Amino acid sequence: MRWNYDNGDSPGSGRALDFYNDQNLPAVIATAAQTTNTLVPGLERTTTIKRFTEFAHEHGINGSLCTAWDDSSPLMELYWRGWVTSAEYTWAPGKRSMEAFEKAMFQREFGLDMYPIYETLAPGTDFWDRSYFKTGTRRSRSNAMVPIASASHWTSNEKIQFVDNKEKFIALPDLQKPGEWTKQNQEILEKAEKLVNSDKETNTMLKGNVP
Repeated sequence: MRWNYDNGDSPGSGRALDFYNDQNLPAVIATAAQTTNTLVPGLERTTTIKRFTEFAHEHGINGSLCTAWDDSSPLMELYWRGWVTSAEYTWAPGKRSMEAFEKAMFQREFGLDMYPIYETLAPGTDFWDRSYFKTGTRRSRSNAMVPIASASHWTSNEKIQFVDNKEKFIALPDLQKPGEWTKQNQEILEKAEKLVNSDKETNTMLKGNVP
């Protein structure tokens, strides 16, 4: 099994897949319907699945396993987009563009009006994941904001030290310096304001889809 969730169509993957074929080794690839990136897997996740699946087909690999990790969310409803994408491009690689496939998939699975709603949710979850940290996300190894089980999974036998994380967060406002925090975090605040407005539009769309 060639396991790669993000860069499956790299030259190294191509050489590995060719090696399996040259040695007459039955092989499949492994993609991921959901990883640790966001609560709501977006177009970048399904595009990655499409690229790797079609790449594997070009190298003579005709099977795939689409994994579903619960690092970001235990909600099974969020995995269907990745699973259906994997099925589409494993069974019919190169037959449909991503745009045509996504339109058909959302219409059949959720109703066509749900696609713009789904897409507006992804930026908000990414903002939540990283906005409170100086660098990285809440699951970055450097921030050590992961469950111990996940940390041990990522670091193998390497000993990891869990320390006070307050230095890794953006600073709280200094009451003795009014307005300074706003200046320092202007970019974050501007993103937050855009997302608040986007959420209002999303709520309006959701209400319009409720019988």
